[in-house]
Amino acid sequence: MSFSVFVATQNWAHTSQIAAHSQPSVTSTNDWAKESAFRAGQADFEVFIADHQSAGRGRGANIWQDAAPGDLLLSSWSFQLSAPPQPVLAPALGLSLFRAMVTTWPDLPFSLKAPNDLYLGDKKLAGILLENVQQGDKTRLIFGLGLNVFNKPDLPTATCLAEGLSLDRVNELGWNLFLDRLWLELVSALRETKATLSPNQCASLRYALNRNPNLTAPYDAVTPEGSLIVAGGEKIDWSTL
Repeated sequence: MSFSVFVATQNWAHTSQIAAHSQPSVTSTNDWAKESAFRAGQADFEVFIADHQSAGRGRGANIWQDAAPGDLLLSSWSFQLSAPPQPVLAPALGLSLFRAMVTTWPDLPFSLKAPNDLYLGDKKLAGILLENVQQGDKTRLIFGLGLNVFNKPDLPTATCLAEGLSLDRVNELGWNLFLDRLWLELVSALRETKATLSPNQCASLRYALNRNPNLTAPYDAVTPEGSLIVAGGEKIDWSTL
């Protein structure tokens, strides 16, 4: 039996004593989070949740398409940083999402597609939009996450979690475990990621990327600077993808 992802995520934040803001409909949760940055009394971490986005955004000029209300996670996770974010945070936080999914549902074939997509099998399950805003010496990082849970956009390349699991396994308990793990992974990545990726992060990213069945050729390595090494030694910078 399905549940409202919108309501369940609000309940999780309340139980976890996390500052949460929710609205049935917004233009974009990332825009909302950025507009709310640096207001008086803002918590170091906040999450912004919507049930519908009228102008959801992906990376560059891409858009994020909604499905039915209550069936998707439409969220932006806003973190106060002590310094501007390093470029390698983009792959590090994508790895955080992958790890949270694999830990919660280890039997499903999750993978990453650079620079910002999570796949289930050969189709897109989730997308990330990473942005930051600055005011003087203050910086906030916005981790935008759209994840198809019970439904998906009407696109042949999209899938949802319920297509990989029986409905009885997509329950509120599992959802709360996923959110707990995602929160832990994100905080750990923000705390541990410096100017370069660690050897463990490089190896884990290579593994997550090479699991994608749509990849035409496996990556030979991921460098500490976040570049992808393909056959023949060609180097592809993450930020150019």
